[in-house]
Amino acid sequence: MKSMLLVIFVGLITLVIYMTITLGFFKEVTVSESAYQQINLIYKDHIGPYHTIAEKIKDVQTWAEAQGLDCSLTFGQFIDDPSIVEHERLKSRGGCVLVALPPQTPEEIKSLVIPARNYILARFDGSPWLGPYKVYSKVAEVADKKKIRISEPVIELYKLIDPKHLETTYLFPIPTP
Repeated sequence: MKSMLLVIFVGLITLVIYMTITLGFFKEVTVSESAYQQINLIYKDHIGPYHTIAEKIKDVQTWAEAQGLDCSLTFGQFIDDPSIVEHERLKSRGGCVLVALPPQTPEEIKSLVIPARNYILARFDGSPWLGPYKVYSKVAEVADKKKIRISEPVIELYKLIDPKHLETTYLFPIPTP
């Protein structure tokens, strides 16, 4: 019985270590202040927990690719603060970043142009699931030091490097004076 418990314990510890490394727990977050070019978005609105936005992103990506549009850069824009708004009511947008907007989209797919501006920019190549824990706290520290108040929706840009490697760029808008 003791040996069985030891095997289970060692197996669980091994699984936790493997998942921690795979998800990017030990990967570095880089934070800088930078200008970012105009962003052309096509998206679907999403209401609900932020971690369930992937279906909306996939819907838009499928439509864009069927139209011959390059949707290799996807995004989530998170509008509400989850510490204030209940999770079932959180508003967000998910879809594709395009070089140029298409002349027409289906009614359920909207478009938006975000002009070039300054951001606190963070990069993390771990799991987007882990990002809010690692990235948002690090950006909050930098913003506090520089006395920048982040009050606009953050945009997360997702680039699939290969099937096991996703790079996420986080854009936290810096208010214009």
